[in-house]
Amino acid sequence: MATPPTTSRSTPRGAVYIDGGVRDGADGPTFEQVNPATGAAQWKGVLPGPADVDEAVRSCRAAQAEWRRTDPEARGVAPGAGGRRGGRPR
Repeated sequence: MATPPTTSRSTPRGAVYIDGGVRDGADGPTFEQVNPATGAAQWKGVLPGPADVDEAVRSCRAAQAEWRRTDPEARGVAPGAGGRRGGRPR
């Protein structure tokens, strides 16, 4: 199911984040995000449905298999860790 157009240019197209990217939902229902302060519609999206969840689980399992083979030292400097071991400040 294609993601409905957004009403805000700041919101990326797509509804689900799977395998490193935002994509249209496959079979979930649509919803409208409303700004609670103004009541104005901000954007429309698609909730993940069963096919989206299945794809996300497949992606996670594939990534986990690769992660398991990764050297523990390399895991300590994972993306987002800012060059710190384990992502925590020393």
